[in-house]
Amino acid sequence: MHELYQEEHANNQPKQVKLKYYRDVFNTEFNLSFHKPKKDVCNVCFSYNNSSEQEQLEKQDEYDNHHSRKTRVRQLKAEYKALAKDDKSIRAVTFDLA
Repeated sequence: MHELYQEEHANNQPKQVKLKYYRDVFNTEFNLSFHKPKKDVCNVCFSYNNSSEQEQLEKQDEYDNHHSRKTRVRQLKAEYKALAKDDKSIRAVTFDLA
């Protein structure tokens, strides 16, 4: 966000604020903080992990199918990355659509 701020105010403001000051303003004035999440969790996994044992039993098939698809997609991603590394005419691109 600080980089976007710098780009936006490159010509409009004579002196831009440093990253530390930028963070301090967000932390104190807006009660917002910056951190990198430890791990991104999809809705299916989040729902399953936060369900009761009974609900988990009901969702077990959906959860198992989800993990099978996830494993297969990761395998495909690794294969395409390897192809793109070896063949410069191939590009491997991924998107998070959530």
